[in-house]
Amino acid sequence: MTDSTPAEPAVWRDDPITSASDDTLGRRHVARRAADLVVETHSWESSVVIGLIGPWGSGKSSVLELTIGELKESAPEWKIVRFTPWAAGDTSGLLAEFYAAIASALPEKRFERFRSGLADVVEVSSPAAALVPHVGVVAKGGAQWFSKWLRRQRPWAESFKEASATLKDLRTPVLVVADDIDRLQGDELLELLKVIRLVGRFAGISYLLAYDQESLHRTIETSSNSVDHPQGSREFLEKFVQYPIYLPALLSGQALRQIDLAINEALSNSEHVVTPNDGRLASIREAWTTCLDTPRAIKRFGAQLRLVLPLHQPNEIDVVDLILLTLLRMYFPAVYKSLPRHRQRLVSRQHKFGSSSATSFDWTGILDPSTEHPDAAHAVEILEILFPIIRYPGGVDPDRPRASHHEYFDRYFAQNIPEHDVSDHDAYTALAAASNGDPDPLRSLLSIDVGDRVDTAISKLWSFSVNEERATGAFNPNLLAAVMGLLSELPDRTNSLMSQQQRVAHWARDLVKALPSDIKKENVAAALRSCPDLQLIVDVMWLASGDDSELAPAVLQFRADLISDVLEGFMKNLALKDDAPLNHRALTMASFLGHYGSEVASARIAAEVGQSFAADDYAARFVSLSYTVSENPIAHLSDFAAQSFQALTTFADEFFDQEPLADVDRDDVSWANRKAFARGRARQ
Repeated sequence: MTDSTPAEPAVWRDDPITSASDDTLGRRHVARRAADLVVETHSWESSVVIGLIGPWGSGKSSVLELTIGELKESAPEWKIVRFTPWAAGDTSGLLAEFYAAIASALPEKRFERFRSGLADVVEVSSPAAALVPHVGVVAKGGAQWFSKWLRRQRPWAESFKEASATLKDLRTPVLVVADDIDRLQGDELLELLKVIRLVGRFAGISYLLAYDQESLHRTIETSSNSVDHPQGSREFLEKFVQYPIYLPALLSGQALRQIDLAINEALSNSEHVVTPNDGRLASIREAWTTCLDTPRAIKRFGAQLRLVLPLHQPNEIDVVDLILLTLLRMYFPAVYKSLPRHRQRLVSRQHKFGSSSATSFDWTGILDPSTEHPDAAHAVEILEILFPIIRYPGGVDPDRPRASHHEYFDRYFAQNIPEHDVSDHDAYTALAAASNGDPDPLRSLLSIDVGDRVDTAISKLWSFSVNEERATGAFNPNLLAAVMGLLSELPDRTNSLMSQQQRVAHWARDLVKALPSDIKKENVAAALRSCPDLQLIVDVMWLASGDDSELAPAVLQFRADLISDVLEGFMKNLALKDDAPLNHRALTMASFLGHYGSEVASARIAAEVGQSFAADDYAARFVSLSYTVSENPIAHLSDFAAQSFQALTTFADEFFDQEPLADVDRDDVSWANRKAFARGRARQ
């Protein structure tokens, strides 16, 4: 029967390796040499201290484990004990832990003589040690037994000599292994070194200590019994360690291979994929090896990736950007923390290329490339990949879903799709449904009343649909029909930018321009007339017009057919005089007629002026408006569309030739005030 249980995903626990088969860094030869050195330097007359030296996270614990394994295999007579100095709370605990470690290696039946000498040594070394339980002591009478030996108070040299002689007679070589001694505080470290130097040098015992040399020097220098200068701390340490073994640093190739393995392992446990020919990660090789320079740092980085990748849906973020931001967060946390505050400087909506010099980018509040961090140049490298506007301050056209795109930036820092955002999956799903005749998912996205989600949805739907159709040639009039059908349902809160309705009208314009040349006129008409508002249809057609070579023949035919409807709509608007709606679309209808139906429209207008409406009513329709940028935009009289006016006006009227009024209140957008504003401007 096969076990169908899925394999447990790789989890980093910062545990050292214990088998040579797990040695991916080629450290076994160091462990083998360390084990040989333990045997070669062993003496029954004294003890030897070997130091395994390397920075934090460089793999010292793993090499210790490999050394123990090598020693067990090549010299099984050795007893190996572990001493954990940083687990003790004070000097007495340190001594207790130390002697308990040695005692645990000795046979019980021959332990009594050594224990008696050991007790006297402890008494002189630290009288308070009588209060600390020792291995084997509690079971044989505890404090009473130990106090008996403490009361003997023999000289230290005599007690040590007796304990050493007993240990020598046992003929059992002992290796005491102590890892992470650089975790100790200053005075604790000095106490440990004192124990090893004066108390722990029993004949036949060797020591293998693992530590970060620079950390140890700093600890010694900052202790209450500090050494005066760095050279002194080095000389001080040399008294205790006879054989330092320096763990080799990661070579560049080794580090890059381990980083690559960490990234690939994280990706393999997710649904995210890095495009094979994407060279962004490979372009910062030196930054990788500088930031992730130890096995632990690389493993921590891989663990972070395994944490953050599942927080994001595939294709909703650029996975390379996420990887680089994870590196930035781990190695340059202050820089990473500053990025959301400077969002506007980092994202770009422009389409032109500027200078290629990064020096013109304003780094204020992010970092000082020259002084803030010794590796600031690498931070700049990473940021230039993440945010191209740094390198091209004139602006670039950002790709979706890059962190540099204004619609996606927040995702990378929220580690999710924020409330104001819309997933790409939902946008594509709505477009697919609309193309198949179901506009409801599209309607749902365009009717969400949460922050800026509708604006984001419009932007994505607009971009995805037009770019996708142009790329694949899959033009579908059903989508245009769905968009036109929803157009009148959107709010038209006009401002100096664009309302949601205006933005969707521009989207519909692009869909019209993307229609294939062989589409039939009835399909174009059905799609555009899905909108019940004629003025909105005119808006879309007016926006789509310009270069007729860009439009399908059927679109041009529909535009010609639309002229009569637009003319009727315009004439109805004129007939309403001051009761007509105070919106801007009468001018759009007039402009449309002036460009595509001026002959028939001008004749109709000339025939009815003075009957259904007056010349000033007519002139008022050519006054354009502007709007203040605010939560509640305020309209103002802006200008007079003289070109459109002249294209449709074949009749004369004294109103046109009067002197313009200089004191018209531009904040009054009523038809009466528009008429006053239009007076005399028609013939200027």
